Amino acid sequence: MKLAESLEAAGEQDKFWEMHDRIINNIPHDIAELRIAAAEVGLDTDEFNDAIDTGEYTDIVLQAIDMATEHNVEYGTLFINGLEFTGNPDSFDSLKKALDRELERMEANDHA
Repeated sequence: MKLAESLEAAGEQDKFWEMHDRIINNIPHDIAELRIAAAEVGLDTDEFNDAIDTGEYTDIVLQAIDMATEHNVEYGTLFINGLEFTGNPDSFDSLKKALDRELERMEANDHA
């Protein structure tokens, strides 16, 4: 929940993608690590901390969850070079295998 809220807070400071990339590359495990991530991407940490501490974006995140539930969305669709990823989205190994297959396919096409 706080990860989603932190992305909303970062977006408010026009640094959504910077925070997104930081989180993806080094997943914070608690609020303290989220605060460090915010500082690393150059957010106004006072503003960020206030938003996280007060739950400023909690309702927005809950509304998104409710909308997804209402429409039976369990997870977002992931595409790799235009091909839908059909593996387990919760499994790194499944995603890695799909990426490796696509890299091999691309390499084979380059040599063809």
